[in-house]
Amino acid sequence: MPVVKLLVRWYRVEIMLGQHQKIVNLEYKITDQDYKSFYEYLAVWHCLVIGLYADILFLGNSWENTPLLPSLIPYLLEKYKNHSFLTSEFWQMGISTVVKAYGQFYDTLKSDAPSCLPEIRMKLALSLANLPSEYQYLALEQGNKAFSDWLRANDAPSDKVFALDNDADCQLLKRIIYQEDQPFLESLKSLLEKVKDADRIDGSQSAGINSLLAGWQFLNRFGNIPHLPALGEPMVVEEKLKTSKQNPADNFTEMLPGDLALEMIAIPAGEFMMGSDGYDDLKHDYYLQYIPDHDAASPIHKVKVPAFHMGKYPITQAQYEAVMGNNPSNFRYEQGKSKQNPVEQVNWNMAQEFCQKLSEITGKNYQLPTESQWEYACRAGTTTKYFFGEKPQYIKKYAQIRTCQYYHQIYCYFNQEEYEVGSEFIEKFKWKEPSYIISVGCLKPNPWGLYDLLGNVWEWCQDDWVDGYHGHPSDGSAMNTESNVKVVRGGCFESSQNDCCSFSRSSRDINIADKTLGFRVVCVP
Repeated sequence: MPVVKLLVRWYRVEIMLGQHQKIVNLEYKITDQDYKSFYEYLAVWHCLVIGLYADILFLGNSWENTPLLPSLIPYLLEKYKNHSFLTSEFWQMGISTVVKAYGQFYDTLKSDAPSCLPEIRMKLALSLANLPSEYQYLALEQGNKAFSDWLRANDAPSDKVFALDNDADCQLLKRIIYQEDQPFLESLKSLLEKVKDADRIDGSQSAGINSLLAGWQFLNRFGNIPHLPALGEPMVVEEKLKTSKQNPADNFTEMLPGDLALEMIAIPAGEFMMGSDGYDDLKHDYYLQYIPDHDAASPIHKVKVPAFHMGKYPITQAQYEAVMGNNPSNFRYEQGKSKQNPVEQVNWNMAQEFCQKLSEITGKNYQLPTESQWEYACRAGTTTKYFFGEKPQYIKKYAQIRTCQYYHQIYCYFNQEEYEVGSEFIEKFKWKEPSYIISVGCLKPNPWGLYDLLGNVWEWCQDDWVDGYHGHPSDGSAMNTESNVKVVRGGCFESSQNDCCSFSRSSRDINIADKTLGFRVVCVP
């Protein structure tokens, strides 16, 4: 809370002590109990202010976690329920101010992480639902905001109330509800159950949520709720494009020195439409400095790709060390990290050398993928923005990335000022982006069984960087202009969801080797 409010409380305490003196009409001597009561009053303020401050710092670095302060408030309410200074007015003002601060923080994610906002807002709502009934209206307020965020993330009106006797509403429900939405919908249901007897709540305040839950129940009854695309499920493909059916029996495993397995996935021959003409919506991405202009992925063009095999995962530290005898990574397993982390701090030449040595060991032809091979394998027959659909709502199931851009500009809720990256405030309190990778294979694969194509580490391609696809090969081969700037694909753990579209591309100089750069291999005839 602002310091001025704390000073006002101090002044009120003095007035209250003065009034008490007049009432007893005696010279009043402040006792140890008076000091204790005032100390307790200040201690509660301290808990609220520091608890909120710590939560905002904590959530700024890992916003997917649940705020901890709301779980402390019921304890404080019970412990000081008969306190002369800690009145009902105090708690209403204090708790509502805390909730408002959380809400303002989550509002900053609307433009940067709209797909993840409903889930994290629901965590706040459910934690507030454990407060006494006179404060549970705050939980429903956050639940309604989470509901609106969910609708907005699905391109539906944010104030929608569904009518099951309306065909258009039923069609909208069928379009936006997936089986993967069940945890969020269950959370909404649990929230309404917890606050049903709360003070200051009537049925109209939960009409939208109730209508969504009724629609969910209706679709469940008739078995009309699909899953997101997953391995083995039908894929959306262009009718005129010819793609052979993938045959898992054609997969193989290469044994590396030290009996390490390198799993290779069979990628069928086929045609696909490469690139995008809708790249404008990515032009404000944080990594735009690596992309000369927003036409980098256009024009869309047809590419015919011969069959090949691609690594099921990016090359791991253990695999790289088995072949090359060293581990250049920043996130080294010797420092407590997993040997199954992808190798990083690898420049383009180092990746090429690995492919050459692997070819010598195995007698097969291993290479870096061409950019066409990479996008073809990533899309896996799909034509949507991501291989799992048009919207990034479930990207965290497939990609290790950041999902908000809070470090561009951070808002301090105590003095209402904005702090830019590099400022003394930011450096002092270390409000920094998450900086870690995860082991390969921890997340869901694309429809052809390839893992970690999105996020974790950028993946080197053979191709020289060219701004746009004018003159790009249509036979799946690499673009060669004898440049020292090469294409990288897929994004990394520091990337936003915009870097992870199937068509998104970026570039690096061949000599760059940082903790965001890794690679996977392909095997060609």
